[in-house]
Amino acid sequence: MLPIIKTTDKNGNKIAELKLYERYCGADEFMWGISWAKINEDFSIHLTDSLMTYERNVNGEIIEESRKLEVRHRHFFIENNGLIIEKKHPTTAV
Repeated sequence: MLPIIKTTDKNGNKIAELKLYERYCGADEFMWGISWAKINEDFSIHLTDSLMTYERNVNGEIIEESRKLEVRHRHFFIENNGLIIEKKHPTTAV
């Protein structure tokens, strides 16, 4: 079971929902991931997902050169009307 934030109106009808752990949660023999969420007093939500993938040799040991790490940060805000809006950050051209 993965946590979900749901907003409802006063009659209990769903307005919006946000899955807190969308992509990576857990591990297997070729990956390890962790996700976490922080909900702030101003109804902003910061989600972070990380995933490390790797290959193993014939002895089952991780091949260090094969390690790849991906980290994703996302930010949301619960508006007064109950909608959950993702805050997009501007992309900086390099």
